[in-house]
Amino acid sequence: MASSTPRTNGEIAQDTAGEAYSQTQQAIETVVDLPVGTALTVKDRVDDLTRPWRNIETATEEVKHLRHRIDRELTKVERRGGIARRKATQRAQRTRGRLEREVSQRRRRVETTVQENRRKAEESLKSARTRIGV
Repeated sequence: MASSTPRTNGEIAQDTAGEAYSQTQQAIETVVDLPVGTALTVKDRVDDLTRPWRNIETATEEVKHLRHRIDRELTKVERRGGIARRKATQRAQRTRGRLEREVSQRRRRVETTVQENRRKAEESLKSARTRIGV
């Protein structure tokens, strides 16, 4: 209120006390309302979750629905496992083939080196025998 008379200290204190009372009341209401609201939310959630299981017909439908979802998930998992197995098998076959090629190449190099060294040794032996006269 806009009045031309100045406010007294008592009026200012009374307004401050009123504001403090209002804030305190609001805090108390919040402290009480929060757990009550939480409990009601949990009750609603439990009701929603248990509703399909209260009646035999709806429970049967829920079981069918769950079986269908489980079958679908198992099919997905099986397919994923098969793909992973095939990829691992292909990777192992590629690795095996690469290693076999590498071993063959090394074997050919060793055999070639051994043949060259043998030929050189035989030639050296032959030339040494002719020098000695044997």
